[in-house]
Amino acid sequence: LQVEASRGRFHALPAIHRRPETSTPGDAMKKFTHTKSGSAGFVPPRRRKGAPAAAGGTTKSGRTAPREKPRVGRISDEAMRDCLAASGVTVSPQVLPRLVTYVHMLMTWNRVMNLVGQETWQDAAGLLVADSFYLAPFLESLPLPGDPRVLDLGAGAGLPGIPLRLLWPEGSYTMIEKRQKRAMFLIQACGTLHLKKTDVQAVPAETYFASHAPCDLIVSRAFMPWRELLSFIDAALLPGGFAVFMMNDPLPPDVPEGWLAHSSKSYSVRGHVRYLWALRRGEN
Repeated sequence: LQVEASRGRFHALPAIHRRPETSTPGDAMKKFTHTKSGSAGFVPPRRRKGAPAAAGGTTKSGRTAPREKPRVGRISDEAMRDCLAASGVTVSPQVLPRLVTYVHMLMTWNRVMNLVGQETWQDAAGLLVADSFYLAPFLESLPLPGDPRVLDLGAGAGLPGIPLRLLWPEGSYTMIEKRQKRAMFLIQACGTLHLKKTDVQAVPAETYFASHAPCDLIVSRAFMPWRELLSFIDAALLPGGFAVFMMNDPLPPDVPEGWLAHSSKSYSVRGHVRYLWALRRGEN
């Protein structure tokens, strides 16, 4: 993977991966670790201070060490297809192998970095990845320009962003994640999957807003309370642009002044009802 570090910004660049399925957090972090000065140092992940090598023992302070997360075995295309089918999702043959690669990377890195709370790939795919399959047609239904500029705030583990880009490659998509280790995972995943017109910015959102033109669409999954976010993104979204929220509650009837409740959609994932909201900024 090639990584460009310039003024604190990281971009996924074209790269050649002979065996992307063997990529590990240790491999990537040994190659590149971003420091506060903006330099690159060869610093591998470290075990938490005081923790024993094997889980289940005790630390020097007498506390029980965290239980070790299960190792990630091979994930077959068929197993992934059946897992997502249980969440009401159908995956095309073109997308399925790349999705398997992403989920395997996610769970491998999760053993070191705690990217998601789920401990098995089946739970991560069925409860988190499935959302992107509902988000993609929802975005297609919006009257966006032909080549939209999209921001994904607090991208974290790349959910929904990375699966979404496998399904919805429209326009340019920027994942903003200020936590350096998570940004490193996103860069590695984007490079491995060769996602087009998709980049990672390892800076606070407000820093990015100050140096870039307003965009057409902002996607948020638990970045901050939605009313606060509408004020936060005021200068980052073009008039007539959309803010899309992934929520656990229906869209309320009252929205802040200057915004229009454009559309919403509910869906169910393994018995959990979830909602997509689209709020449109006023033209003035």
